[in-house]
Amino acid sequence: MGAYMKVVKVITDTETGGTTPATDGLGSIGALIYTDPKRTFYVECRVDKDKKINEGALTVNGFTEAQMRDPNKPSVQEGVRAFVEWIEEYSKGQKDKMRVEIGGENPVFDISFIQPVVREIGRDWTFGYRALDLHSIVSGQLETLNPEYRDAGAIGIVVNTDIAIEYTGLYQRKGPHNALEDAKLEAEALSRALRGKSLIEEYAKIPVPIYLDVNADMRQREESAFYFCKQIEEREAAAANK
Repeated sequence: MGAYMKVVKVITDTETGGTTPATDGLGSIGALIYTDPKRTFYVECRVDKDKKINEGALTVNGFTEAQMRDPNKPSVQEGVRAFVEWIEEYSKGQKDKMRVEIGGENPVFDISFIQPVVREIGRDWTFGYRALDLHSIVSGQLETLNPEYRDAGAIGIVVNTDIAIEYTGLYQRKGPHNALEDAKLEAEALSRALRGKSLIEEYAKIPVPIYLDVNADMRQREESAFYFCKQIEEREAAAANK
């Protein structure tokens, strides 16, 4: 029997200059400790000169290209080093041995931008190759809870970040994205999806949907999930017909 090892989930989000790590820049990192959500991290980085910043990305993150290349900001290498050291500092203060896992909405995307820089600065990637993915959890629950999807063996809506967030009873994001605010929103959504309860104080007054209440009658949960899915299907159909 090996020594007990505690898994610490670090919910992480990034804002970038595009979707391709090899060519597009890393602009900011936001994160929090899932079991200690008041412990947060945020850094804005200076995008490297050899990395691209796409207009579409600027629309999403609200930065200007000048802001993302601001020479007064820490370099991407300095920002990622600070992120790694923040996690390590937290780990040192724990009595149990820890294994860190990155989590969030499609965390593979965020990892794909951070991991190469970790190696570039001469550090080992010690955060494993498993990730806690809100998208997978929500997709699986929708197929399980909605009888129509369960019978079909597939879900009938596209689960993007906003749908995953809305599924847990939270509001869809409006305006520019912020890496820390999105990390907090994703952590709250994960808590609601996995435990049926709120995690972060600022969201505590927003009701958790009945289909996420494990103590509720299963028929009620299924009916509620079915109604949610129908609303999304109708909204997607209306948008497609515009």
